[in-house]
Amino acid sequence: MKKSTKGYFIITAILAADTILFLWKGISLATDWADKLLFWVWFFSTFVVVFSEIKKKWAKIYGSILTVLVVISCLPMMIPILTVFVSMAPHLERNEYYDDGQLKLYLTSKSVIAKPYVAVKKNYVIFEQEFYEMDMTLLIEDNKHYNIDDAILITRLEDKDNHIMFQFDFEDASMIHLIKK
Repeated sequence: MKKSTKGYFIITAILAADTILFLWKGISLATDWADKLLFWVWFFSTFVVVFSEIKKKWAKIYGSILTVLVVISCLPMMIPILTVFVSMAPHLERNEYYDDGQLKLYLTSKSVIAKPYVAVKKNYVIFEQEFYEMDMTLLIEDNKHYNIDDAILITRLEDKDNHIMFQFDFEDASMIHLIKK
């Protein structure tokens, strides 16, 4: 087996482990760019490995399975395949609202089939764990709604009673949001 094929299987195992950990425990590689880079390296190296090993039976079976899965995912109006590619594309707009090295308030990727939300992630050096989700719209006294994008300042206050506290300051209002640890 070629070194490139062994490297490909290592990348595939890392991508599979990252996906399983995220779906199971909300843990993924630190920073959004690491996940996206891993996906695109895997995606393009798939073509290289399958076409360089095409004479072998396993490459034909693997390439056929991947092709069939892509075609099947395209059948229901191409939504699943578009979701994967849109979520893996780099987003240049502001998506990180707060980051102190330990906690991060982060806007999830916009998708064709899912509404974005603000995730609260805890940093573990090379991994991050998403442990809380909040809506992008915050309700402040008198039924006024504020979008988190309009926050002038987001401050982490001292933790209290097993809760993490964030203060959101807007132009004409302010609120404290409690998050259970």
